[in-house]
Amino acid sequence: MKIRPYLTYNGNCGKAIELYKRAFKTEILQLMRFADLPSNPESPISEEIKNMILQATMKLGDGFIRMSDCRGEAVVITAAPLTWNKR
Repeated sequence: MKIRPYLTYNGNCGKAIELYKRAFKTEILQLMRFADLPSNPESPISEEIKNMILQATMKLGDGFIRMSDCRGEAVVITAAPLTWNKR
């Protein structure tokens, strides 16, 4: 079984990505910022979150982790989804 963590940050995901890239000598497989979303007049993206990370995927060993910034004061995780890769 492989565990695929999803880490959330309060606006500093980009800094975490740079730290992990150096520490683990790894690469980013995918990175999308809130500014990359298609524009939607019903739900405009504020200037303060445009550069925040919507989702990033980083290679880690033979697996990966996903990360993102959250759009709130705090993140409370009540359940953490797990992916089970049965072979």
